[in-house]
Amino acid sequence: MKITYKFIDGENDVSFDLDRNCVLFGPNGSGKTRILKTLVEISDFKLRVDSLPEILSKYNIEKLKIDNYNLNSESDIAIINIEKSNHKLANEFIKRNYFAFTDIQEIFKKIIIYNRDIPFFPIIIFKKLKFRIDNIIDDNRRIKVVDKNREIKLFIQSSKKHLIDVQKNIELLTIKNDDFVNLVQIIQEAYSIINFIERRYEDYKFADDVMEEKQHDLKVSSQKLHDLGIKNNAKYISTELNEINEIIKDVDSTFNKITMEIGNEYLSIVCKKAFEFKSNENFKSKRLITLQKKLVDIKRKIDDLNNELSQFGKLELGINSNQLTILKNGNKLSVEALSSGEKRLLTLLLNVSFSNENLLLIDEPEISLSLPVQSKIIFSLKDMASKFDKKLILATHAPYVYESCEKSNFELVMLS
Repeated sequence: MKITYKFIDGENDVSFDLDRNCVLFGPNGSGKTRILKTLVEISDFKLRVDSLPEILSKYNIEKLKIDNYNLNSESDIAIINIEKSNHKLANEFIKRNYFAFTDIQEIFKKIIIYNRDIPFFPIIIFKKLKFRIDNIIDDNRRIKVVDKNREIKLFIQSSKKHLIDVQKNIELLTIKNDDFVNLVQIIQEAYSIINFIERRYEDYKFADDVMEEKQHDLKVSSQKLHDLGIKNNAKYISTELNEINEIIKDVDSTFNKITMEIGNEYLSIVCKKAFEFKSNENFKSKRLITLQKKLVDIKRKIDDLNNELSQFGKLELGINSNQLTILKNGNKLSVEALSSGEKRLLTLLLNVSFSNENLLLIDEPEISLSLPVQSKIIFSLKDMASKFDKKLILATHAPYVYESCEKSNFELVMLS
């Protein structure tokens, strides 16, 4: 799967294959981090019709293609299709309740004509309301309503507010004549029709057939974009050293969950055997075997990780009281006691081993690492990623990292 970027503030397209390990090499400000962050936001099920334009704007992207599909235009088409769907449903509602809309149209016309000479009367407001209802029910007018659902809702809210305000002002008057009495009656009639339209609108919006049709149109448009999207679930690993706490927490949580489930399964088996008055000789179940295999997998990952760590110094990982522990020369260390380079090293290796995502986007993997470690870390990351069926996309401006990527058969992408 090939992805292509073109930034508004950049000169050339940037393309690479998401099915290969890749390194983005270039100076600061060349767009490396933007590429990684965009990939996170459009990966897996994160790509939605309503979010894509915002993503493109946020990262200043002029063009974003996956294989031969331009996501910019596909997003526009999908959004237009949804707007058309909403417009169609609004027109159907107006058609079904046309008599009420024309009644309120005539009443507003009457209010405007008969009350031009009343000093306090907000004639301008009612002219605007009349203009709004004319636009809603007449598709042949020069000014087109883009979102009729929104216009109907605003018309209802605005009409009710101003009708109530006028009636309150009339009630405050000490002198009242026939004109005022007639005006009150007209306003009450208008308010009654507006309430009728509002109730019908709420019933219509949530009617089964309307909801079903609207959800279908949204699903079709969203599915179109999803089908074009990246199928890998991506994780962005920044240059922040405190990210080590997050991955350790994730490992601890996974280990605790499995051990708790094993305990619950043992208890379930014991209870079942007791009720059946059977011995506990066959103390196994398929679920228990599966859980135990998961526990063994975690311990195997830690062993593999320790083999890689042995190349870089005296650090070692273990499990104690269902928690990941860090050892150095056999002595237990807290995360705070680690150097910045040790934190970065563990962050990278733990993520490749234990993160749930299968596309890891690593920003400046070399940060805080010594030059000898920089020259070796890429080989370790690649070997471990291959073992756990993950892909790596690295962003760097470090020559050692770039050279190691070249030797490791990464796709090389130069940015300027």
